[in-house]
Amino acid sequence: MSFLEFQLGDAFTDSGFLPEPASALPLDSVPLRESHKGFQVPVPDLLESREVETNTLQERMKLYVDSSMRGLELRSQPASNRDHDRSAVPGATSHLADREQSLKQMVEVSGNYKPESSDSVISRKLSRILNEYDGRTYQKDQDLRRSFLALEAHRKVLAFNESVLVQPSVMGSLARQSLKSNLEHLLLQNNLTFLENIRPVVNKIQRLSEPIERTLTIGNRVCEKRPTPIPDEVWCRIKDKQEQLQTLKMQKTVLSAVRDSLTLSQIEDHAIRNAEIDTEFLLVVNRIMIIKERATYLLTLPSAEAGKALLKHVNSQLEIANKRIYNYLVDFLYDLQSAYRTFGERSFTSNDKTFVVFRKCLVYLSSDLPYFSEFLKRVVKMRSQAALDNFLSQFDVESSSESKPIILSAHDPIRYLGDVLAYVHSLIVNEADFVNSMFDFQTFDEEEDSPQSIINKNQKFLSELNLKALNDIMVPLENSIRIRLEQIIRFEDDILTNFDIFDLLKLYEMIFTKYGIFEDSTLIRNLNALENVSSNKIGSTLTDTLSTIDTRQEIGADLLPPSWLAEYLTTLCGVFARYEKSSYPEDAKQIVSVEFLNETTGRLVNDKLEEFLHKNFPDMKRNPSEKENFLVAQINCFDNVISKLKPFKSTVFDNDGNILIKVENQMQSSIKALTEFESRLLFQKTGLELYFNLFNMIFPVESVQDELDYDMYLSTLENPIMNLTKIRESVEKPVSDLMPAALDEFQKNKVFHIMSPRIGEQITNTCLRQLLRFYQVFRQVLLHLYPDSQEEVLTVLKFTGDEAAMLFGLSD
Repeated sequence: MSFLEFQLGDAFTDSGFLPEPASALPLDSVPLRESHKGFQVPVPDLLESREVETNTLQERMKLYVDSSMRGLELRSQPASNRDHDRSAVPGATSHLADREQSLKQMVEVSGNYKPESSDSVISRKLSRILNEYDGRTYQKDQDLRRSFLALEAHRKVLAFNESVLVQPSVMGSLARQSLKSNLEHLLLQNNLTFLENIRPVVNKIQRLSEPIERTLTIGNRVCEKRPTPIPDEVWCRIKDKQEQLQTLKMQKTVLSAVRDSLTLSQIEDHAIRNAEIDTEFLLVVNRIMIIKERATYLLTLPSAEAGKALLKHVNSQLEIANKRIYNYLVDFLYDLQSAYRTFGERSFTSNDKTFVVFRKCLVYLSSDLPYFSEFLKRVVKMRSQAALDNFLSQFDVESSSESKPIILSAHDPIRYLGDVLAYVHSLIVNEADFVNSMFDFQTFDEEEDSPQSIINKNQKFLSELNLKALNDIMVPLENSIRIRLEQIIRFEDDILTNFDIFDLLKLYEMIFTKYGIFEDSTLIRNLNALENVSSNKIGSTLTDTLSTIDTRQEIGADLLPPSWLAEYLTTLCGVFARYEKSSYPEDAKQIVSVEFLNETTGRLVNDKLEEFLHKNFPDMKRNPSEKENFLVAQINCFDNVISKLKPFKSTVFDNDGNILIKVENQMQSSIKALTEFESRLLFQKTGLELYFNLFNMIFPVESVQDELDYDMYLSTLENPIMNLTKIRESVEKPVSDLMPAALDEFQKNKVFHIMSPRIGEQITNTCLRQLLRFYQVFRQVLLHLYPDSQEEVLTVLKFTGDEAAMLFGLSD
């Protein structure tokens, strides 16, 4: 196995060591011991084996080995030599003894030896090589062990089959030769690689060797000669040249720095034209922007040609970069749209590298308005078309979709409008989420690698870009949304339903503006217009109802308010109650406004009720009885209106409370008129009417405080009606008959038909108190004026004040 002569162990164990073939030792260089000089290996007699027929090479080799082992004879050696050999290698005595003993046994039993298999022979040889120790072959054994270890470690690389490699047959021999050839080829390849690596260094050294040799030769010649003293002029010229050289070096350094700061390298120019758009590409674009900023300074030079040429070149590079950025953004947008359609969700996160590049590209593209505007148009068109298709699909009756909540709820106006607005809200939320994730630059800061000029110039525009994009996306939907809402609102006549529609529109108006829809956008203006339609329909429905009331309806004998008044007030109070429950009372004030109250409440009291009462009591001015009925019916109507509207005095009528106050004042006027009418009627029945008028003409009866005021009526003695006889004839019998039955008389008149017991009691008590007051004053004045006829006066007015109060049912 001659291939083991290569130092394979070192070649594989140390990567920095290049193995080379070891020179084979000549046999004559190895000294032989005396004990080995006479040793001869007997050659087996191959003629003996001719009688045995062999068919294969392996059988012939086995036969040769068997013959050799049988013919092996070991010459006897002197014991001293053997002892000397054993003492030459320390620690190897036992091994050599065993080896000699085994050889002797092999010679002695050579006649009876049975051949072993080839694998056993090779295994025994390898075991001897790897395990036994011999001082003469120690180094070779070590090298052999390292070689085997290297082969074992690199068996996968060399791809050899050890079972074939160790065979003593021809196949094994060929395998070993092939392994040797592969190892030599690998060794040559490694050496060639090393030489190729050092070739540039060697070439450079060879190229520089000749100038260096010339320089050394000149230096040696200069050093050998004795230089003459150099004149001062020469030194000055040398110094000047050195200064000029330093100046030129500095100028070169400055110009090189200017050139590097105002131009792109070849790698950067290649990146602008061909490289993938990523962070490195944007850094190059950022450098171009910086160069453009610096190039503007060159325009201030006396000659601006350099600045113009540089700006022209930089603008052309920016045009290329912006066009590539535009194409990248469009591709990114279409890829994103495809991901939405396929997976229904975004394919990136907020800190995704691709998304960060996209946002930076938008910042850079914002400096080029044509490209930037075109990209925004593409975004708006794509998103608005998808949103419009989704919105219209909700009303597609021919669609195969089973769930159509908007269509199924069309019979309920509030639910239908709520479903439409809720779906619009979902579209706005979806688009707001999209534009905020893509175009929200409010958190943009200077740490991003962008020129400061772009940040300062476009910061406000970029910060509002998401809201502008959202409103532009919703523009194509505005008309469709308005049509779907308006077709329900314009044909809805129910007042409370219109109020609910108004609140619903206000709610979604607030929600839409919260998510970024501009207040001056067409969508919000459409909602405001529909709100006005709803609010106007509430007022117009009430006014139409009021206008269609038939005031020719006859009033009943009980003088109660007509049925249409109760129905109208019920509807009106329902609107007021809905107003109080409104979630947006400030906005609902545009419905229940001053004009609304004047049209619905003021017209009711001032026009319809007056018209109704005058048509039912046309002769009230000529007929006292009809006037009494008119006043009672008027009080009942006013009381009904006030009782219905008074709970809303602090809420509905707080804007303009004069309407309700005016109604209350009108009712008080009617009560006062009825009280005067009933009081006058009562005085007529008692016969005291003339005296009551006479006394009030002289001095108001209500103003009498004590007896001194009685003298104010002394002038009445001149009047004929103040004669006691006349008084007896006019007053005695009516007073005696009426005063005990005064309460019964009031219950029989029209005051009993007043709907409010409080008002009826108020009128009755007022009339009776007025009669009682005058009766007491009249009785005391007569006693004062006729002190000699007091008995006669007491006979005519026989009831004292307390007795009269008791008869009238007055407590005080």
